[in-house]
This record gives sequence, C-alpha cells and structure tokens, in this order.
Amino acid sequence: MQNYVRDALDCSRIVKKPVKVIWAREDDLKHGAFRPAAAQYMRAGLDETGHLAAWHHRVATPSVIAYFNPIRWAQVKPKDIISMRGAEAKFYDTANFLAEHVVTERHARVLPWRGIGAAYTSFASEAFMDEVAEKAGKTPLDFRKSLMTNNARGSALLDKVAAMASETPTEQGHGRGMAFAGYGETQVAGIAHISDDRDSG
Repeated sequence: MQNYVRDALDCSRIVKKPVKVIWAREDDLKHGAFRPAAAQYMRAGLDETGHLAAWHHRVATPSVIAYFNPIRWAQVKPKDIISMRGAEAKFYDTANFLAEHVVTERHARVLPWRGIGAAYTSFASEAFMDEVAEKAGKTPLDFRKSLMTNNARGSALLDKVAAMASETPTEQGHGRGMAFAGYGETQVAGIAHISDDRDSG
C-alpha cells in the first residue's frame, strides 16, 4: 500500500470522516519510491548490405512488479513488462531480435515512478542505433527509415521532423541528433541542434 493511502486511512479513522491527503513535493521525494536503476548491454549485427540483421538488448534492473504487486509477480515471473517496456522495439523491423531482463537484487522501493522502463530502454536503444547506423555507413535518418518498411506512420514522422530541422541550416561547429521512440500506439521523434565549445569540450 502507498504511504499516502495509509496516511488518509489513519486520519479518516481518527476524525470519522473522509480525508484527502496530498503530499508536498518534499514528502513525495523523501518517502516515495524510485525508478529502478538499470544497466544495459546492447549489440547488433549487419548484413553485407549494411542492413540490420540482428539486435540484442539485455537490461539488468530490479523487478518493479515484484515490489509493488507480489501476487502479480508470482503469475508473470520472470517477465516484468514494466521494467522492460520499450526494449521490445516494436516500431522497427528486425528479423533476429532478442530482449532479455536480468532481474537484479532490489535495494530500494521501486515503482514505475515518473517513467516506466520505456524511458531508459528507449534512450539506450536510440543512442546505440546511431552507433550502428555509423557502422552501416548510413545517416541516422536513413538507417531508421530502412527499419520501418512496415511502419508507414513512423517513417512519415521521421520525414516530418527531418524537414522541420532542415529549415535551420547547420553552422560550423554545430550538429544534429535524432531520436525516435514510442509507447503504446504513440510514436514520437525529435531532432536536437547541438554545438560544442572547442576550448572547454
């Protein structure tokens, strides 16, 4: 049970009336749960044409379900969809795909608090996707689009953000970074304009 629910029940029992409890931000952060720490290992294989042939994503993180819903965990163990959400990469076409969850020991109260697994798995996947695209000799945009032959919406979305980004010319010392992710049926993409200070790095 969440602590704020217990607070409401205790207060309601004393005053004999319904009580609504709203934690202050400080209480929320001090007594609330945490998103689980995760370590991720990724590797991929390319065929002779530079097309993605295999994708392996291993996530080491505690089980969220095991903490907040032990009864459910007993039914689904060892598959924790909340901790692994996003690692399924359902918006890309990958012939040989493996996502693994290495359940680690929990040392804190963990919940899908302010972001389920899709936040950290998508970040890792998209960062790695750029590395694989570079190895394939393709731009991040072209490489991602090559994996969306069965995802017309996602491909159109990438074209749209690429067109929006092209309206701003890239200056010397500036660059762009691309990312794509989705949750449920929602798909999002973005392009960041970045620059570095050559003196400080």
